[in-house]
Amino acid sequence: MGNAISKHSLASDILSKVRWFFFVFSALIFTAVFFTDSLHLILAGLLGLAIVAWAAFSVERFFLMVLLYIYFLPNYSAYERYSFFPYYARTDLLIMSLAFFALIWWIGKLYDQWPPHKSSSFDLFLFGLLIWTCFMFLWGNANGHSLKASTTDAILLSLFFAYFPIRFMNITVPSLHRMWLILSWAAVFVSIEYAFLTFSEEGIADMIIRRVSTQQPHVAQLALPYFFGFFFFPNSLRKRLLAFAAILILFSMVFLSQQRALWVTSVFSIFLFWGISQIRKGIGLQQILRFAVFFFSALLLIALLLFLIDRFYAGNALATFLWRISSFENLARDESLIIRITEIKRALSQWSNNIFFGTGLGATIEPITLKHWSPYLVDNSYAYVLWKMGIIGLILFSAVIMIPLYRGMRLFVRLKNANNAHLIGALLSGWIGLLIIALTNTCLVRYFYIILWAFLFATIEIMNEKTLHEKS
Repeated sequence: MGNAISKHSLASDILSKVRWFFFVFSALIFTAVFFTDSLHLILAGLLGLAIVAWAAFSVERFFLMVLLYIYFLPNYSAYERYSFFPYYARTDLLIMSLAFFALIWWIGKLYDQWPPHKSSSFDLFLFGLLIWTCFMFLWGNANGHSLKASTTDAILLSLFFAYFPIRFMNITVPSLHRMWLILSWAAVFVSIEYAFLTFSEEGIADMIIRRVSTQQPHVAQLALPYFFGFFFFPNSLRKRLLAFAAILILFSMVFLSQQRALWVTSVFSIFLFWGISQIRKGIGLQQILRFAVFFFSALLLIALLLFLIDRFYAGNALATFLWRISSFENLARDESLIIRITEIKRALSQWSNNIFFGTGLGATIEPITLKHWSPYLVDNSYAYVLWKMGIIGLILFSAVIMIPLYRGMRLFVRLKNANNAHLIGALLSGWIGLLIIALTNTCLVRYFYIILWAFLFATIEIMNEKTLHEKS
């Protein structure tokens, strides 16, 4: 007993020293900016130091800091494309932060700081995917692909590793609720940022709103069902009014993104969430009437939002909406769809040379048009995995993205606590939408938001474990 206490005390001492070292190291870096003449860098240094001081001594805060970093700052390609963004989310800083996070987890695990957890089938499949990613990195280099390209592919897929520290560091259910609430409101502020970006690129006299392309609108896919959940479960009037305001702002980003898949899946996820929330209560006449009210209320909400945006953009929002909707009338002639399908065919023709292993990470295709800026990807997450990681990689990847869905649905049905059901139902509905969106882009395999998806997986696993523990 005494040995266990001594071991736990030693772990706490080591963790404390590691965190202090990280804090001092960061302080030195941020202090260095005072030797520059740039006021912006000085202010950024002070802000960064304050954030590190706030986050370095808390697992919850540190992980939130990493997620908010990728929420508010765009990826490098968007930074290059739009002068609106003065900074971008740096891959090296992100990797160093996650490495520190993993180090804290490893030290704690080494000295039994964290309570023991039994590995689930999902843990094993995700670990298998990460191992296969490492092998595909070596396979890609063996096939003569660019080291820089294969490294980038491997790093982005390896962000799924963030699941393990958050899963096993004893995060409580109230902490999970708090973190998702903060992230959902962060998505609202990202929506405002995105609106300013669009306005900075838009000539107000233009007939059609100019489309700006960043990864940020994808956070609305999880945030929208979350805020709609305040209407699907018992909540105070104040919370519902705040949720309504958040929904309007989030929908504005979804609309301005002009991503047709996101338009469809955002609405689909909301109706799906409403549907599964009603199934928990049982289907009857009252539920059918509520559905009718909800359906027409949603239509009025969308019409109101479109009207407000149209007024703000001097009448060209409606023209933009009609123009994008009209593309659904003849998908066979849709230029964007033709380009994507052709590029996928080119990628899969390479894959056919080795169907089990694929081409390896770092593989490229010749783009059909210069509008598609990257030769390292195709706009379909599943085709991307099959192309570069083969059938084996696709099987592992499919298990990783589908097991949380299955386990989450089982958990949602069993949950008795309304707040927990609200959170899990919102995440499941949003995740199903993302699985559909992934048919049109690489959001599941080449976005920094992979860390967010890993957090979603961890949330489902943690709450599933807590629920099973309470029942036993």
